[in-house]
Parts: sequence; C-alpha cells; structure tokens
Amino acid sequence: MKPILAITMGDPAGIGPEIVVQALRSRRLWDACRPVVLGRRPALEAAARRLRAQIVFDPVGTRM
Repeated sequence: MKPILAITMGDPAGIGPEIVVQALRSRRLWDACRPVVLGRRPALEAAARRLRAQIVFDPVGTRM
C-alpha cells in the first residue's frame, strides 16, 4: 500500500492552488503515494479550471 501524503494548499489567493493542481497532474506523484490535499475546495477547483486540468476534488470533511 502506498503512503498517504498530505499537501497543504497555502494561501487560497496565492499561487498555492495552481502549484497543487500541477503536482496532482503528475503521474509520478500518484505512483509514489496517495495524495490528500488540505485546503479550500473552491480555490482548488478554480485553479484546475484556469489550468484546464480535469481533476475531481472529493471532500473528506467540510466546515461550512
């Protein structure tokens, strides 16, 4: 079983969401671990749209 890797998004208004989306596009990341992103889903989804990345973010827990 692959290890779980927690990745923090950083500032939702900064470059963090784009960097996370770029990392999630990498096959190498998925081959090495099971990534879990900690951050605001709307910011990540907006970054994925801007980068035209087809990534689905499944929420684990929400505080809304």
